[in-house]
Amino acid sequence: MGIWQNLWRYLLSWSANFNEYQRMGFSARTYNNDFILCKRFEALGLILSVYQGIEPHNPKFKDFVDFSIPDACLVIEGIKSHPELRAVAANHFEHIEIRDDYLFAYTRYLDLDDQKMKQSVIVMDEAIQALLK
Repeated sequence: MGIWQNLWRYLLSWSANFNEYQRMGFSARTYNNDFILCKRFEALGLILSVYQGIEPHNPKFKDFVDFSIPDACLVIEGIKSHPELRAVAANHFEHIEIRDDYLFAYTRYLDLDDQKMKQSVIVMDEAIQALLK
């Protein structure tokens, strides 16, 4: 039994740590074989999501996304109502795309567990929280 416990601990040490996201109120789910962290701001009509990557054939985005994002990507749904969030995202991500009512923000080569990605998500979360006040 001890060898299996050690193997399990070893495998878990390589998995991403999402405790910081959970403490911020994000929930984890899968959709279309993608791992997604999601937080809803009902009062503002916004959904802040962090995807492991986005492909053009994604069922939710296929009508207006014609590009592929192989890296971790922040998506804000409901951006038309809060265009000021675009400037915040532009200061923390290399690439910004607005399509329909979605803002896609990402920096190449960042993973969900990368500290820079987490910091960028924290800044976006704080900017949205400030809108609630």
